[in-house]
Amino acid sequence: MSACAAPGTLLEDGRSRALRLAGEAGFETVRVPAGAFTLYSAYKGRRSAGGRLVVYIEGDGEAWTNRFTLSPDPTPLDPTGLQLAIRDDRPLVVYLARPCQYATRQDPALCHPRYWASRRFAPEVIAATSAAVDRYRALLGAREVELVGYSGGGAIAALVAAARDDVVALTTIVAPLDHAAWTAHHDIAAMPGSRNPSDAAAALADVPQVHLVGGDDDVVPTLVARSYLARLPAGSPARLVVVDGFDHTCCWQRDWKSLRARYSLP
Repeated sequence: MSACAAPGTLLEDGRSRALRLAGEAGFETVRVPAGAFTLYSAYKGRRSAGGRLVVYIEGDGEAWTNRFTLSPDPTPLDPTGLQLAIRDDRPLVVYLARPCQYATRQDPALCHPRYWASRRFAPEVIAATSAAVDRYRALLGAREVELVGYSGGGAIAALVAAARDDVVALTTIVAPLDHAAWTAHHDIAAMPGSRNPSDAAAALADVPQVHLVGGDDDVVPTLVARSYLARLPAGSPARLVVVDGFDHTCCWQRDWKSLRARYSLP
């Protein structure tokens, strides 16, 4: 893994904001070779003897300029996943951006717009994220992993958890956990190139998990999480938490510390 250089010209505002936020919080920024992609990341903590690694996965970012037009760059202008991570005061915390976010000209040509559209949850995206978790677990000497994902990052967190045996807790925030139900609800194009967390529910049956949704969220409404939870067997250690007054963006990062305490999140 190599440390990030100063931000370049490609969506410099988004990249420089992430670097500033991470630096002010004492996180080191790193570009991680991970499978077919290179992922922007940030972390805090020193190598431990068997601690818990808490990994936050970013949302979809600026994936679309409007309902019908893909953005040329999915780098988030306001990185909610990062701001959740820097509000977590536990000793080993990692932030992972999504493939093609914060990209540079040196990144592989694989950064095609399909990876923030129909293939945003493709097998190679899940494999890359899991590979980055492996690298950080080895770097920091962690024994176990907790995954936290915001929006589309929550879907990736669920799919990564389903493929691993070291994930002891999963938390998602306003995540499209059943993207078939989500696309049908909004009458938008399906995502046949993406894996669906709902289809992986059996592999997650024994994973302690909490799924937070906003009571006022009309982007990923509560019905999407309920559709996923309906696929879990009875007795599964999974909770749905509906937070009244919150929508898809407000006010997760502002209230993250108090939300974790209020709902006894991991």
